[in-house]
Amino acid sequence: MRKKIFLIFILIFIKISFVFSQKKIRIISANSLSFNKSKDGKDFQSLTGKVTFLHDSVYMDCDTAFYFEKENSLIAFGNVHILKGDSLNLYSDSLFYDGNSKIAKIRKNVKLIKKDQVTLTTNFLDFDINKNVSFYFNGGKSINKDNILESEKGFYYNKKNEIFFKKKVKIKNPNYEIFSDTLKYNTNTEISYFIGPTEIFSDSNYIYCENGWYEHKLEIAKLSKNVIYKNQSKKLKSDSLFFDRKKNIGKAYQNIIIKDTLENIILKSNYAFYKENEDYIMLTDSALLIQVENNDSLFLSSDTLLSIKKNDSIGDFKILKAFHKTKIFRSDFQSICDSLVYSLRDSIIQFFIEPVIWSSGNQMTAEKINIKMSNQKIKYIEMINSAFIISKEDSIFFNQIKGKKIIANVKDNKLQKIFVNGNGESVYFAKEEEKIVGVNKSESSKMTIFLNDNKIDKIKFIKKPKATFFPLKDLQEKERTLKNFKCLENLRPKSKNDF
Repeated sequence: MRKKIFLIFILIFIKISFVFSQKKIRIISANSLSFNKSKDGKDFQSLTGKVTFLHDSVYMDCDTAFYFEKENSLIAFGNVHILKGDSLNLYSDSLFYDGNSKIAKIRKNVKLIKKDQVTLTTNFLDFDINKNVSFYFNGGKSINKDNILESEKGFYYNKKNEIFFKKKVKIKNPNYEIFSDTLKYNTNTEISYFIGPTEIFSDSNYIYCENGWYEHKLEIAKLSKNVIYKNQSKKLKSDSLFFDRKKNIGKAYQNIIIKDTLENIILKSNYAFYKENEDYIMLTDSALLIQVENNDSLFLSSDTLLSIKKNDSIGDFKILKAFHKTKIFRSDFQSICDSLVYSLRDSIIQFFIEPVIWSSGNQMTAEKINIKMSNQKIKYIEMINSAFIISKEDSIFFNQIKGKKIIANVKDNKLQKIFVNGNGESVYFAKEEEKIVGVNKSESSKMTIFLNDNKIDKIKFIKKPKATFFPLKDLQEKERTLKNFKCLENLRPKSKNDF
């Protein structure tokens, strides 16, 4: 019994304490005051003219008010003004305020002003004074310096200087527009945080992401989740993207795909650096270039790929550079080398450091190799210093041509004519009735080799010729190959799947 009485006493004490903790709304001033009773029998005071209330350090001004003292609530009309502290001001046409819950329902032409930071306008705003949080619905607009933010719903956290925008979020800035499903904006740092599908539009580009942030002061952003970036001729996809709008630079990370519709090129990697003004792209970590063609695409992989925009008196053009462990595959030719340079202006590919080219059934090596392209086909191949061409005659014999410099003309993807300049040597196997009968070894400082269906047809010696025929039965091992002969078929890229 004593325990029961004690519990009842505690409950009564808590209730009394709660009642006394609810501070009453105080009337500070009014030009006139009268006592009235509502239709439902509630007593209230009617105040008019320069009305001011005070409740828990919050001042409320209006033209007219109905004050329900017993309920500790009020209804205010005309030029409503709420002042909290010295920095937060709210204005509206009407107000319902519950002093017990400290929730203000502010309606029509609502304006929230935070000193030197933000102006928020709406027609429907609820302000929880205890939590210092405002909530608007049915549309609202926030102005923070150059940024105008709009949404259907919003939560303003006064202490944190944060606004959560929800549904049909839009940011207007002189340089861009942002559309999002959910967005958090810090009015102090001027940083927007994207939570959900977001689009950024500007005069020069378009960006999509589903997570990330944008710092409006510095115009920098870090975006993630299904990132898409587009400009006039390029489209980029990646797992994440950092960009600096002022410096016009960007960095992309993981699963990157860049499509250049102007040049019909696709670039892939796991890291990319981009300068928009200079149209400069650098790719590393599994870098791959695909030059898209109707019937036969070219695949190029390397440790590092560069795409650089150049210009001269004729106009702008692109140069592609590849560095280290470079290899190429296309159905009509394949190659490996340390590095290369590809000029899209003159369609010349330059191969450097131990280059090897496989084309038209031939293997070509030299200290440096240049390939001239025309209409996406090889026009000629230039081999400079220690040039060497081999082609397989059968499983053990190889036709060979070497010299200081070799130029091989190509027609319809077949070697047509080979010109050797300096220290020319050749080995080709003679046939009778499709059987090898011997080998022709020849030397000349200059020679021209004519081919038919990629097979040596005849050789024209231009200067100081020397030729010897060895019958097959007398052929020694050393007569089969020229000095420095190497078959590198094991290094040859076999298909696009090798990339």
